[in-house]
Amino acid sequence: MAEGFPDYWLSRFVFERALAAVYRIAFLGAAHQYVPLLGERGLLPVPRFVRLVPFCTAPSLFFLAPRDIAFRSAAWIGVGLAALALTSYPPQWGTAWSAAVWAVLWILYLSFVNVGQTFYAFGEGIPAARNRLRGDLRRRQRDPTECADYLDVAEREFCTRCVGSRITDNDLP
Repeated sequence: MAEGFPDYWLSRFVFERALAAVYRIAFLGAAHQYVPLLGERGLLPVPRFVRLVPFCTAPSLFFLAPRDIAFRSAAWIGVGLAALALTSYPPQWGTAWSAAVWAVLWILYLSFVNVGQTFYAFGEGIPAARNRLRGDLRRRQRDPTECADYLDVAEREFCTRCVGSRITDNDLP
């Protein structure tokens, strides 16, 4: 083992490159889709969202300049920084530079997500949908075991048909 390299250097190397690839794909998607969907003349314009929603609810750099040029610039800067993170240059420049690259990537993408409205409203997934459905069913039924059984069957069906994976009893909470 080389001096100064902990045992987990390979894991860190692979994780950082994989995360940089995910960021690059995400920023490329934003570069091509954000303006038509959320631009000044998009389906759900960010300038209107910024006027109606306070900054503390959805912090984003786009509160400063909700313009198409800002969206495009931020997306392409993100693509460039993600490409830079895919290389091994930021860690070679030092910890501060590496941390700065990752922080800027995170802040830029968080800015897109926080004003992305319906189009960037992912993250709820199956657990949130299950909890919402469980609450609706509990209001309608008195027996919680019926509700739990119904949800288990519904979740199995969803995962089998939509996701293509089989869920066993051990996979359910």
